[in-house]
Amino acid sequence: MMIVLLLLALVAFPINVMAHTQDNTGLQIHSLTEAAIAKDLGWIPSTENRCGGNYLEQPFDSAKELEHSDLINVKANQMLFAQHGTSIGEGGVTITRFGQQIVASKAYLYRDPVTGKLSTIDLIDNVVLREPNNLVIAKYAHFDLKTKGESLHDILYRTSIYSTHEAQKNQVYTGAELEKVRKIIQLTAWGRAYEFKQSEPQIYDLQKVSYSTCPPTSNTWQVQASDINLNKVTGRGVARNARLYVKGVPIFYTPYLNFPLDARRQTGFLTSTIGHSSKSGYAVHTPFYWNMAPNYDSTLTPAYMSKRGIQLSELFRYLTPTSTGNIYVAALPSDQAFMQQKDSYPLKYSGSTDPFVLADLQRLQNASDSRKSLFWKDDSRFNEHWFANVDYSYVSDDYYLSDLRNNFNEVTQNQLLQQGQIGYESEHWKVLTRLQGYETLHPVDQSPVLNQYTRLP
Repeated sequence: MMIVLLLLALVAFPINVMAHTQDNTGLQIHSLTEAAIAKDLGWIPSTENRCGGNYLEQPFDSAKELEHSDLINVKANQMLFAQHGTSIGEGGVTITRFGQQIVASKAYLYRDPVTGKLSTIDLIDNVVLREPNNLVIAKYAHFDLKTKGESLHDILYRTSIYSTHEAQKNQVYTGAELEKVRKIIQLTAWGRAYEFKQSEPQIYDLQKVSYSTCPPTSNTWQVQASDINLNKVTGRGVARNARLYVKGVPIFYTPYLNFPLDARRQTGFLTSTIGHSSKSGYAVHTPFYWNMAPNYDSTLTPAYMSKRGIQLSELFRYLTPTSTGNIYVAALPSDQAFMQQKDSYPLKYSGSTDPFVLADLQRLQNASDSRKSLFWKDDSRFNEHWFANVDYSYVSDDYYLSDLRNNFNEVTQNQLLQQGQIGYESEHWKVLTRLQGYETLHPVDQSPVLNQYTRLP
């Protein structure tokens, strides 16, 4: 799906035509074997990482020409050049411009009859479009330089998704670097597409697409879709008839899928999760994300659990000039499974005389059937000297963590931290005022635990 990063529009700049004798060959994409795909994508087996290999980027032909943004260079073994009309290149046709190199067996270059400028380019057979970290192999390509429309057919692609090092994300490669074989260390995706079209700037359509980040020699999982629309103006993509394959077996299908293309936050439903456990039964969680403002947001998650009922939870995140933090709250009214547990435990421990067990049973009977929880994490820096933070966790009963575990800050299995502090620090002084306590849980079916101490300022 990241193939759009590769397909940048060509523009009608002056054209420099030369001939050369280097033979560039390609492959028939529709009939490639797994080994041929790996070879075409530049995959080299290796034991250096868990993927079993990495991609190598071969040197670019005429790498220095890629640094010029005001000139398109066209080379071919044979060239029929026309100042007006159609120019034809055959045999190892290479088109280069800044950051991009395209190779094909044959090229038709059409000029506008009025202006004489290059208007469209058709590339036929063994089309290879290359940029640093990106590669597209196609049977046929068409570029409309007036409308900036593009289309490629029968595509095999490889593209880097993101760098493992922040400094490499926006790296610009020089001619010297392009002339060397270079190992690609970014996470890389690859796949096929029957057709790619761009009719409007920043809006792309792909037909019969596949996508995977697995090595091409061991394709564990793959996503296929009949149609994908990528709108980089809105930052959203839409896939239709999407299927997820694991080891070649389809395990998930959705007729419609809307997904983000960049880091822009957008209000809407997130992907639902479905699961099952012996305590809660079948469960469905459907989170809704609300992009409230640039510096805070909320995720509201209704959940249905077949043995318990309906739970509602919310995660609120905020960022201010002095503070950052998040607040999580959850409520589950009239927990059916917890009601049954309260009825069965007195019978289960009816013969016990242990005072700890009897006390824990009494706490269980007094607990509300409606269950709730709260988690608040805050870190504040008011200036270079003063700071404060809060780390607070609360649950409504002793069995909440074992039944409905969340991301609480547990000191031990049954100790929930409840702490707030404010401090001052300078070159010679550091003062810290802290209020600290713990919520100690006493499940009757676990070893007795003593209440933790409380620390006052």
